[in-house]
Amino acid sequence: MNKTKKIVLFIVEGRTEKTALGTVLGKIYSSEKVKFNIVKGDILAQNPPKEKDATALVEERIIDFCEDIYTFSDIKEVIHIGDMDGAFISDDNIEQSLTEKTTYNLTTIEAVNIDSIVERNAIKRKNIKVLSAQKNIAGIPYRFFYFACNMEHVLHNVMNATRKEKIFLADAFDMEYGDDPEKFIEFMTSSSFCVNGDFDDSWRRMIAPTADDAVSSLGRFCNLGICFSSLEKKGSKSDIETEL
Repeated sequence: MNKTKKIVLFIVEGRTEKTALGTVLGKIYSSEKVKFNIVKGDILAQNPPKEKDATALVEERIIDFCEDIYTFSDIKEVIHIGDMDGAFISDDNIEQSLTEKTTYNLTTIEAVNIDSIVERNAIKRKNIKVLSAQKNIAGIPYRFFYFACNMEHVLHNVMNATRKEKIFLADAFDMEYGDDPEKFIEFMTSSSFCVNGDFDDSWRRMIAPTADDAVSSLGRFCNLGICFSSLEKKGSKSDIETEL
């Protein structure tokens, strides 16, 4: 295995993120080796270890990725992408679902178990505030970007995709953009959902919204385009591997 290239490690929630973004990110970061660590869940909704904050959760993912193969020094940068899932809305905007599933809307969450979503959102808010402020974790450059309300909402304007729909949409996105990094960068930096400009400012829409943006964590917003704003548009291939 070629270890001469530095690694750009993407931490994502599930396999569909890797399917949708893996090919095109490999072309954009062609001078590095793109790898994925798949959480298989929402790391933002996890409580950190006792007396530690959310950076410990990310460091655990880096350690999980490295195992006995890599060291931290092999990693050039960690790029973490997470779903907001309405974490910053008021608890008053969480309503009882009349069905057997939790549904996300542009201003409310219809929850099967209201208390569970309230508790989850409180944990997510705390973790997001910590992680969005980090510039490095474990001595490795780190940036945290968001999809709001979630990836399917941003990329396809579908808020409540089923598992089957998520797989289909991820494949479709890869088919459209995987071999066209310039088209992808244009989409991620010029679409109506894009929150561009200063990285720290892009988080204020989520963390400290104005009255007009009170439900922005349910809206269709994404700041991932900032990640590409300073990159040269590249088209050559790099190795793409997934670390489970």
